[in-house]
Amino acid sequence: MTIETELCAARIRSELAAAGVEVDDRQAQQLQRFYEAVIARNQVMNLTAITAADEFLRKHYLDSLFGDDPERWSDIHFALDLGTGAGFPGIPLSIVHPDTRWTLLDATAKKLRFLEEIAATLELKNVNVLHGRAEEVGHATQWRERFDRVTSRAVAALPVLAEWALPLVRVGGSFWAFKGPKAEAEIRSAERAVGLLGGTIVSVDTATLPGTQERRTLIIIEKTAPTPKAYPRPYAKTKKRPL
Repeated sequence: MTIETELCAARIRSELAAAGVEVDDRQAQQLQRFYEAVIARNQVMNLTAITAADEFLRKHYLDSLFGDDPERWSDIHFALDLGTGAGFPGIPLSIVHPDTRWTLLDATAKKLRFLEEIAATLELKNVNVLHGRAEEVGHATQWRERFDRVTSRAVAALPVLAEWALPLVRVGGSFWAFKGPKAEAEIRSAERAVGLLGGTIVSVDTATLPGTQERRTLIIIEKTAPTPKAYPRPYAKTKKRPL
């Protein structure tokens, strides 16, 4: 069985629709081609451990688009995906929301080169890549408090992640943290950090990935005040002494 028939555009569109996410034919084809590109490049570099079509659809596409609602994106002009890795959730979201300009941030240059190539191949003119570490980018005038929304999935525990993400969010914007089944404990441990960094947790959405028993959580944090200039701290301090 070829890659194309394992996860074709028609199946992607159908399964996303069943989960409440509507995509058109072109977007479904872009998602199919991105899947094919990740699987092909994964043979020569470590992009993902999830390669089976069923798992890829559930754990990458449905997970990345969990909580997606056009109304939640109506006023989002600039977004950043922090620690994008192989492009999740940034590439699926950039495909589904072409009117939002996306910056994909990662510290691994070769992964960003792959994403730059695939963005060009898929004609994703709303995607740019940014090589750097979040704790450094968060202090750069060009990027600090610029974005309407920052997303991140499977990068770090919420107290640490909030310190990296919230400095990049403009006041009035939001940070979307994609988490697994242990999110409640992370939320409790992050409450002080979120408040100190100028954020407020406004929504916690939970669901089970279709066809599995796996729970997923989307934590939405609104930026209600500027982040103090001292944050984010250097990497070692943030990891050793989370807020």
